[in-house]
Amino acid sequence: MQSVIDLPDGARIVQDIAGSENGIVLFVGRLNFRAGGAFCDRVAALFRECGLAFARFEPPFEAASHRIDPGGRLHALPPALRRPLKALHFMLCPRTSRFLFPAVRQRYQSVAFWEESLLRAVGVLPRLPLLLAGYSQGARVATLAGARAGAAGIVCFGYPFKNPHEPEDASRTVHLGTLDTPCLIFQGTRDEYGGRDVSLRYRPSASVTLEFINADHGYMLSAADRSVIRRRLRDFVAQTVQLSAGSGACR
Repeated sequence: MQSVIDLPDGARIVQDIAGSENGIVLFVGRLNFRAGGAFCDRVAALFRECGLAFARFEPPFEAASHRIDPGGRLHALPPALRRPLKALHFMLCPRTSRFLFPAVRQRYQSVAFWEESLLRAVGVLPRLPLLLAGYSQGARVATLAGARAGAAGIVCFGYPFKNPHEPEDASRTVHLGTLDTPCLIFQGTRDEYGGRDVSLRYRPSASVTLEFINADHGYMLSAADRSVIRRRLRDFVAQTVQLSAGSGACR
């Protein structure tokens, strides 16, 4: 059964941790959370198959959107109806009205804010061996926060090595060169944020493993690729969580 933890900064954790003492995964989704919702559900199932509890971190704007539209009914409406109704909902709710201002949304959706908010979220989780996992911007945040969070390992899906519409930005990748926390990155060969060429263009540390799959940034996977992810994920979890639990490295 799911439970929700509301955090002081407006973020929240949606978790289902009953019945697992092996460890917990805290997952951070992509900036366009609507586009990543179904994928998050599939990832949750994969981690649960590994015997881990699963919790999803919702940054403040995402959490606010889910509070005013929990069932996604507004999102299903045509844009001409959805936008004014959604703005009205934001305006009427004191906890969410601040997001009507673009400058506020930009601050709360920044990588720096997500990282600090994620660390605050880690502090309220049960003291179990922790894996951080992320998709797109969430993967970038997970790699930045991993060591500070005391994570046993990090799992990334669709790491955003380079925005296809912007110049190269070293802040996206420079920290990967010094990352000490074991990190497994599943990267699509057709991902517009970095395909198979990332292994030649960037130099991550020895703690980072790249696993290429036949996918773009949307992660519509074949049965064969899902099997590859399931197998590699099971091995990675066994190595990292077992080492963390055995060494007493719980948070």
